Formats: sequence, structure tokens, C-alpha cells
Amino acid sequence: MEPLGCGMCEGWSLKMGTAYRGSVVRLVRIEAAPTWLASINSTYLSELPDRESAMAPVAAAITHHMELLLRDTELRARLRDLATQCMQLRYAAGLLN
Repeated sequence: MEPLGCGMCEGWSLKMGTAYRGSVVRLVRIEAAPTWLASINSTYLSELPDRESAMAPVAAAITHHMELLLRDTELRARLRDLATQCMQLRYAAGLLN
């Protein structure tokens, strides 16, 4: 993640192309200790006491979503290969002209 600011307006971001934009931003309150807000694509994930703790759910969620995407891509490739094999078998058996 790369820093976005300094001091009172510190924030960090993690981007995966245009699909995912994770961010961790420091929230300073007058009567409480500073906390860190974690979000992905502007959707709240959690509020945690330190930056490292707040970065963990952002990285985990993006990793999880990317794993699902890769799994879907692999399944589509397998289905495409099976369809090609099926068509070749049907052609070889004379079922297709």
C-alpha cells in the first residue's frame, strides 16, 4: 500500500486495476484515540486501532475476490475445452457435417 498524506490526514490505498480500490484512513476524534477505517470501493469493512490491523482485512478481502475470479476463469477455460472435445467427437462420429 502507498501513503496518501501525512499527519492528521494520513491514508493508504491498494488498487487492483479498476476492479478494487482498498483504502485505510486515519480517523482522529477529539475525545478518543485515533482509529483506522478500512474500506474497499468505498464500502466500510472495519474500524481498528492501528494501521497494520486495518490493512489486513483490506488485503484479505481483495485476495479472496481475486482468487474467486481466477477460479471462475479456470472453470470457463475447462468448459470451453470440454465443449471443443465434444464437438470434435461428434464430428468424428459423423453426427456433424
